[in-house]
Amino acid sequence: MKAIIVVALALISSLSCISINSELKSFPGDNVEEITENTVGELNGVRVGVSNILEDTYFLPYNRQLTGMTAQLFVFTDNTDVTVGKGSVITINKSQWEVVKVEKEGNELGCVTFQRVINKE
Repeated sequence: MKAIIVVALALISSLSCISINSELKSFPGDNVEEITENTVGELNGVRVGVSNILEDTYFLPYNRQLTGMTAQLFVFTDNTDVTVGKGSVITINKSQWEVVKVEKEGNELGCVTFQRVINKE
C-alpha cells in the first residue's frame, strides 16, 4: 500500500511538467530531462537538485542579463549552486545542457526542462 501511495505522490508532483514536452523542438536523438522543484534528478549521470523557482534576474553567456523565471540548481559532484533561466547552458559531466523551460504556477511545485546540446561537427 505504501508503494502505491509513493508512486501516486510522485505522479501528482510531476503533473505540472507534463505539458512542457509539447513545447520542445523535436529532433531525432533529443535528450530531454525534467526535474521538479524540491527534488533531485540526473543529467548525464550526475545528481542535480532543483529548488527556489521564482522570477529573478539571471545571466546568459556574454554577460547578457535577463529577468524571468529562474531556478537554483545544486550539482552534487562539485557541490556548486547556480541560478539558471531559459537559455542558460550548464556543463554536466562533459555534456552541455540548455535550460529550455522554467515553469511554475501559483503555489504549485515548478519544473525545469533541460535539453542536451548536440554539437554539429
